Amino acid sequence: MAVEQKAANASAAVSRAPTESVYRPACPACLNVDVMALQHPRKCALEPWVVLSQSKLWTIQTKLYDELGGAAWGNASTTVPFFVTCNAFVAKSYARSVRAFLRDLHAAGRLDEAEPVYLIELGGGSGKFAWNFLESWAEFRASPGFDPAWLKYVMTDFTESNLDNWAARTRTLGRHVAAGRLDFARFDGTSSKEIVLRNSGVVLRRGDVANPMVAMFNYVIDTLPADAFQVHRGRLQELMVTTGTDRTCEHEVSGDPRFLMRVEVGWNMTDLQLNDYGLVYPRAGAAHPIAARHMNAVLKWYTDTYTRQMRNSGIQLLENDATARVSRDKLPDDKVQATATFLMPSGGIVALQSLMDIADGSLMVLTGDKGTTRGDFNWGFQPPTVAKHTSFSLMANYHAIALWFVSQGGAASCSNLAASSLQVCAFLSLKATNDRAARLEALPDAPFDSDSPAHSLFARSPLLGETFDDLAMWTGPHEYFHIQSLTRRREKQASMPPMSVAGLTSLMRWSADEPDMIFKLKNELLRMSSMKMNSRENKLLRDVCTRALARFYRVDRNDVPYELGRMLYNLGDYAHAVQAFELSLGEFEEHPSTLRNLGIAQYELGRMRAALSTFERAASVRDERRAAKVAAGQARQKRRVNTEANEEGTKEAFEHEDDVDVWLRKLRKEVGELDGAVSASAARPDAVASPSTTATGEGGAGSRAAATPKAAPKAAPTAAPTAAPKATPPPRAA
Repeated sequence: MAVEQKAANASAAVSRAPTESVYRPACPACLNVDVMALQHPRKCALEPWVVLSQSKLWTIQTKLYDELGGAAWGNASTTVPFFVTCNAFVAKSYARSVRAFLRDLHAAGRLDEAEPVYLIELGGGSGKFAWNFLESWAEFRASPGFDPAWLKYVMTDFTESNLDNWAARTRTLGRHVAAGRLDFARFDGTSSKEIVLRNSGVVLRRGDVANPMVAMFNYVIDTLPADAFQVHRGRLQELMVTTGTDRTCEHEVSGDPRFLMRVEVGWNMTDLQLNDYGLVYPRAGAAHPIAARHMNAVLKWYTDTYTRQMRNSGIQLLENDATARVSRDKLPDDKVQATATFLMPSGGIVALQSLMDIADGSLMVLTGDKGTTRGDFNWGFQPPTVAKHTSFSLMANYHAIALWFVSQGGAASCSNLAASSLQVCAFLSLKATNDRAARLEALPDAPFDSDSPAHSLFARSPLLGETFDDLAMWTGPHEYFHIQSLTRRREKQASMPPMSVAGLTSLMRWSADEPDMIFKLKNELLRMSSMKMNSRENKLLRDVCTRALARFYRVDRNDVPYELGRMLYNLGDYAHAVQAFELSLGEFEEHPSTLRNLGIAQYELGRMRAALSTFERAASVRDERRAAKVAAGQARQKRRVNTEANEEGTKEAFEHEDDVDVWLRKLRKEVGELDGAVSASAARPDAVASPSTTATGEGGAGSRAAATPKAAPKAAPTAAPTAAPKATPPPRAA
């Protein structure tokens, strides 16, 4: 049903919207509504008309994240977008802003150096942002007015499964936990009154936090409950929502992403009086009356501002009559419109109010999301877009959050890039001890503007304002995302001239050694690493690869360590190549190609016994994959399905199967000769054992020639197929 038709039939009375849904109940277990009045007899209703923040959409969202856990970011079929705000570049930019804020606090005498400054990350998700932030933070050095040790990072989420996933990351996050820089906590912004740290047992609650707190979150506001409003011809109205599916009797919500994809949304509207919000509605007002009162002030600002602009533009306003019918004339043109539609991020605001309560009114916020930061983007009648991508999201109205902070005497600064779908914002509330309660209740007269100099971030925290301005307007997530997208497209265009070593290393340094950039540029890097170059260029590339290896944090299926191992092998850095291949085996599946390349790198280091063991494992894994492939083929034949079906772990080709056998024969022979030489030496009474071969029979880098009867070829045995002195280890699979 068209939105305009629903609007024409909706009552303009102050009473609640109609209770019937646009979807027909499929069975008695579904909703008890008047089936004769409904428009879609084949649809199953999930709920009647409700305000958006009370819709079952949010129940579906919560179940989805709770059931998927860490798989929400790492599974190819259920991946939630994360790269644009979780990369090393953006994390380092945020870290610089937090450092600037701590310097401002110290300069103003507002920082107790004996107590930590708690940084709370809402919706820690995969953990990659926290990892990159903490790695950048660890690079900062203490200086007058700043000490990195002041900060305590706390990752939070509403589901325990994500906390368990972070705790299992011992190689990465575990290092920062052991150093005392990181802790975990469960936090539900709609209900939590305190934060209990899982590892230290510290409880953060109002009155117990000595310093102002910092909150950070990316792509969180657009996934939290929100309400939808519009100002039509001077009248404030609320958009109501109903949901349903096209399946029979599917009234029980599910956390399966496929269920969400089937859910359809219908919209209607009802007139609203300003004192309804938080007073009549049980949503925000019952638990957070302060948050609701300030949201009411923001609603009044929108109503007054848009009504005044409509009046000034010659729009005829609706009569102030509760019995009047809703009417919709065609909008005259793009500039003169009779309706402004906007979202109130009530779930995000309530979460911020909870944090502000714990921080006793002193809170700095850094956040990024897809959304709007200007009130003039709201003109036009269009219901909110529910974007589905495994989960779902709405546009974040950062303008409303800015007004909410300003209404409490706070400050706001947001990016203002009209062409960008990603906006970043900084919000700040610093309360004096003697006026926190009073100022929190004070509501300024409308209109008020988040862009006013009186509410500027620069005036409250100069270094933070200056640093964040650079992040928001010049070198932020939006710019980084598009530049790295250009490099990705470059990889696919063979006609592009090759990159220079200096250009590529500069790009990697600018990106803060983001490992995913390595994966995007892997073909360029492999070509470059196999070229003849001078020692300076070789060192530049080796440094790039080793720094990216140290930064690696697995989220998706991109095996970055494997590619780094290939590059480091080409550059002659066999020790780090071994580290890279071992990391690949630890984070991803055992693959014959990875084992083969690890064995070759171990051989180059003179570690014959380790190389032999690795190649024996490569042969075993290869044989297991062959058997699995045969079994899968037989199963497909029995089922008579398409033989091109993609069975996990059985379709990837291994192009060097015979090569493994060649290496095994060679290594067994060399290790046997080594054992014979050691035995003969030990039989002589005057023999002195070599320290490089005793106990383990393993030599260090460059010791292979001394440990074997005769020197082996540079990169691979002569009998090995197509092995050149600088051979690139083969790709895992085409």
